[in-house]
Amino acid sequence: MMMDCGLTDASYSGSQYTWTNGRVWKRLDRVLINSAVGSACSRFSVRHLNRSTSDHSPLLIQWSSDDDLGPRPFRFLNVWSRHHDFLSFAQAGLNQTLSIEEAFWKQKAGARWVCEGDHNTSYFHSMVQGRRIRSRIRSITSATGAVLDSQETIQPSAVSFFQDLLSAAPQPVDPIRPDIIPRLVSDEDNLQLNRTPTLAEVREAIFSIDPDSVAGPDGFSSHFFQECWDIISDDVFQAVLDFFAWGAFSERLFSYFYSADS
Repeated sequence: MMMDCGLTDASYSGSQYTWTNGRVWKRLDRVLINSAVGSACSRFSVRHLNRSTSDHSPLLIQWSSDDDLGPRPFRFLNVWSRHHDFLSFAQAGLNQTLSIEEAFWKQKAGARWVCEGDHNTSYFHSMVQGRRIRSRIRSITSATGAVLDSQETIQPSAVSFFQDLLSAAPQPVDPIRPDIIPRLVSDEDNLQLNRTPTLAEVREAIFSIDPDSVAGPDGFSSHFFQECWDIISDDVFQAVLDFFAWGAFSERLFSYFYSADS
């Protein structure tokens, strides 16, 4: 019924339940939004407040449209590969946006087609807006126990947390005792484990990925690599060989980030 009306649950923060009679607890109160609200309000949140005299918890609804998070990162849209001259564009450098609205919203919503040719674009548009609102981090609890609920306080606290987590001093480990560990890997097994993969194996791995999977940090999805394999296979294969030779990917692979405005 909600989807038929173009509505999605706006999600919430706070207590899980909004009503109780002292014995039973339920979430009876919800905020439903349509795609127009999702488009107009870049920040939309619902918070379940503590009950007072009523058996229902009041809901605090807040919204604004003044977020300035910088230019949005580039994302390759799978529908671009349907263009008759797509490979030429890719080989020369993908420098213009080619989109079909239906497939665009399908990929943005992360939904699967029920059947090929479904034209319910408004359905996918509603899913996108609802998912964007639900996935927003509205508040976090800092290491000191303080509740942070603004972008200005959440961002540095999150960065500090992961910096501390990832830069912790290494812990000493006991030395390996080869005299008590049996040898289970044969010389033949060892050669197989240490050999570099073939081009066919790399291709098989690339094409085993769901083409509709989420794009990587550079904005290019697995669908892009599959469609452009004939053009980029040598470069991809060389990158894999470099990784097996040096144990790390070249920094050049992570230095090309584009914004949607580029």
